[in-house]
Amino acid sequence: MSTQVALNLIYHEVARWLLLRKTIDEISQRTGLSPSLLYKITSRDEFKKVTEDLRTKVYEELDKDMSLRAKNLGHEIDNAAVESFDRLLILLKTSGNENIIRDVGQDFLDRAGYGKSQPSASATVVIDPITGSMILQALVKDAEGLKANKPIEELVQDGAHLNHPLNRRLGTPTGATPEGD
Repeated sequence: MSTQVALNLIYHEVARWLLLRKTIDEISQRTGLSPSLLYKITSRDEFKKVTEDLRTKVYEELDKDMSLRAKNLGHEIDNAAVESFDRLLILLKTSGNENIIRDVGQDFLDRAGYGKSQPSASATVVIDPITGSMILQALVKDAEGLKANKPIEELVQDGAHLNHPLNRRLGTPTGATPEGD
């Protein structure tokens, strides 16, 4: 083995230990070289080049490893997201609970990027007193018709729906046939 090859092997080994953050004394114990010789080796330009080459190789390998890990992590995240989506779909299809269905729907909207929506207020219908009393009268009349066990078809044939107070209030003229009859 030539002297240059032997020096390159020593340089490589010392550089490796230095990159592993070992002290000169620790390297001296591991290699059997004296600390003064190690200081001389580390001050040479050839050693600095070997160290820089080794450092570059280490960083390149580290970059490859990190890229591979990131790629694998990306696949794992994608797989977990698909699995979670599948579980939500099953929950949506099998659940009869309205709260669960609403929450799953909200989760889908959040995942799609629509963000949280504010709960909507209950719809409030304002009815003036005259219309309200007419609706009540109509409901009472309907209830009376149902108590008499008259089928709806018979009530329609009798024309009872035409004289209904609600129809008069909404503008259906008495005796006129509403659309759809």
